[in-house]
Amino acid sequence: MVAYDGFARRLHTLVPGGHRLRARLADKVCSSVASTASIEPGVKLSRHLVVLDGAGIGTGSLFTGNETITLGRRLKMGPRCMFITNDHPIPADRQRFSELRGTNRPIVVGDDVFIGAGSLVLAGVTIGDGAAVGAGSVVVRDVPPGAVVVGAPAKIVRTRKV
Repeated sequence: MVAYDGFARRLHTLVPGGHRLRARLADKVCSSVASTASIEPGVKLSRHLVVLDGAGIGTGSLFTGNETITLGRRLKMGPRCMFITNDHPIPADRQRFSELRGTNRPIVVGDDVFIGAGSLVLAGVTIGDGAAVGAGSVVVRDVPPGAVVVGAPAKIVRTRKV
């Protein structure tokens, strides 16, 4: 991961088409990255990341946690999005955080999805095919196919035909 971070970050200045070369390098450190994926500079990858055909990952995005994150075909993503698969329950009164174990749940993003800049997708969320997430949204629940969600927490503002 460290070698990828140090080298791949500068690829856009060294060679034309650096986003595709970053995808090939990422395939060596992640679970699976399609050769047609596009990875912009400054992305922090997870070894549990699966990126399907034609998905585009925005500049400075972050993938972290101990569970699989699957990004669907033709995903379009703005810069600085975060995907976090680990979570921690809030303890009951007079109970300490250290007394409870954290959890890990996968994140699944469907095909033909748009995720706006600065969005946060939390553990256990599935975003359906053709959905759109507005910039700066915090996605804490599943998003149905074709839904357009915005806000913190993200709420459906309309549905589009997929």
